[in-house]
Amino acid sequence: MTTTLTDKYPQDVEDLHYEPIAIDVVTLEISTHKYYTMYNAFHHFDTQDQKVLIQKVIAKNGHLLIVEIVQPSFLNTILVTLASTIGLLVLCPLIKPFEWKRIFFTYVLPINLLTALVDGYISILKSKSKKSYIQWVKTHFEQSEMIKVTEHITFPSYIITIKVSGNQST
Repeated sequence: MTTTLTDKYPQDVEDLHYEPIAIDVVTLEISTHKYYTMYNAFHHFDTQDQKVLIQKVIAKNGHLLIVEIVQPSFLNTILVTLASTIGLLVLCPLIKPFEWKRIFFTYVLPINLLTALVDGYISILKSKSKKSYIQWVKTHFEQSEMIKVTEHITFPSYIITIKVSGNQST
């Protein structure tokens, strides 16, 4: 079994098989024999694109695992604030490849901090809770039994997974 990383905006990544061409999951032709995963990205799509993606997976008897780390909660707001400020300040020099402009725009003129913080807050605003996802699935999909929404407790927050399987036996 092989794993291929894809992105709508691909980057050069060392030591990984990363598809160098842009792949937009909304227009992607779903294959029955592949398992697709999406980590902390589902909230970036508008509701219609989310619905289209899940419908395509079900129609093609495909498999999709969606993992959402950010939820609309006070705790997540605190965690995003800490990760986007203190975390970025501590980890910035360790990001490869090292670039002086990244240091400048993090420590001297903190545009990177502001950008990361605003991006994190927007992600929180666009995210859903487990209860919201369950309601959304029931409202938008006749085949809601093929979509399982679960919550996994991790410290200090929790993760929501959405498993879509066109084949009910999996």
